[in-house]
Amino acid sequence: MQNYANNQRNSEGFVIEGTVLKSYKGNEQSVTLPDFITEIGEDAFKMSSNLTTVTIPGNVITIGEGAFYGCAKLKSVIISSGVERIEDYAFLACRALMTINIPDSVTYVGNAAFQNCTSLKSVVLPKYINGIELYTFTDCTSLTNVVVPNNISYIGHSAFQGCSSLKSITVPYGTEIGACAIPSTTKISYLGQESNILQPDESDNDLEDWEKLEMEHYAKAAESNFVSYASEFPSYEDYESWAESRDD
Repeated sequence: MQNYANNQRNSEGFVIEGTVLKSYKGNEQSVTLPDFITEIGEDAFKMSSNLTTVTIPGNVITIGEGAFYGCAKLKSVIISSGVERIEDYAFLACRALMTINIPDSVTYVGNAAFQNCTSLKSVVLPKYINGIELYTFTDCTSLTNVVVPNNISYIGHSAFQGCSSLKSITVPYGTEIGACAIPSTTKISYLGQESNILQPDESDNDLEDWEKLEMEHYAKAAESNFVSYASEFPSYEDYESWAESRDD
């Protein structure tokens, strides 16, 4: 196995220490990492202005914090099975990235890992993560489809905040949902239980006032960082009762 004892730059522009890719100094549009790399270091590809495609082999265990931060032209990322961790801010502000398929070998996707990826339309999350962390997909304004694994227990604060194109999402019943985690315009369905979350008709004249009432519920629950379990959300029956009181 090839490795580097000290920081050395090879002919492809990789700066490598041992089996850790410390940084990339090349100008290629398409990059495939060497097979012996086990970790992509912090900020390794940060602001790589030409990068459009990257292939990450299965020997890589960790994609480091901010590894691809601000790669504005990065459209395609192939993450091979074997990768275990995607650290905080790893793909923050990769605004050309359109889709991401995260293999089931990944057990952690960090805070704000895909925040502000404004072209991202589709995400398949791995089966064995415990939850969706804080700000993971905040301001992914093109996101329309998220495949959420059946065993997550929480969705962190603001995880999908600002995802204005996300019309619906399905999560396991009993999932703890952080304050402002999911836009109020997104329909939430629950696996294993009939959903009782508020889903009023968008044409309802009272919708704006009801949303204000709903946000009061969010604000109270947010004191503990997590909104309450699904059973504690305002139900559609609550909405009907409230609407009737408005008519009296």
